[in-house]
Amino acid sequence: MTLRGIRTLFPRIDAQQRTAASLAAFLQRQRCVDAVYYPGLETHPGHAIAKAQQSGFGAMLSFELKGDMAGVRRFIEALKVFTLAESLGGIESLVAHPATMTHATMSSEARRVAGIPLASVANSTAERFRRPNNQEGTMDQGSHEGGNRPGFFSPRANKGA
Repeated sequence: MTLRGIRTLFPRIDAQQRTAASLAAFLQRQRCVDAVYYPGLETHPGHAIAKAQQSGFGAMLSFELKGDMAGVRRFIEALKVFTLAESLGGIESLVAHPATMTHATMSSEARRVAGIPLASVANSTAERFRRPNNQEGTMDQGSHEGGNRPGFFSPRANKGA
């Protein structure tokens, strides 16, 4: 079993990275998203060095939602495929809210200095979603069911529309 897992490790990592890149591009087009942090995006400050040093950009990203804590909570609670987790090291697609989880003991000023805004959401993507639209769709569906305004992640809310 271990050998079988090792033989398929690189194709699984490639699938995770493709999914993360697609999700990052999707999030970047949404008006309700203030910022997306993923080194695979050309707009990321570390893109050039990551491209020079790495063979891929990884399966983790973070993004900042516009709005307040209540909106972030509604968004996270409404997600269907992503699981809220303290650690992003699992095999499933996970999200974390650093301000209330991993960095909850820091003061708001310390989080601000460290660059951890209240509306920040961290995400790790799973390789089992070989079609990235599955994850985009769950974020879109989750935002609507979370009680946010219509268009939170709808095509009308895209920055390019």
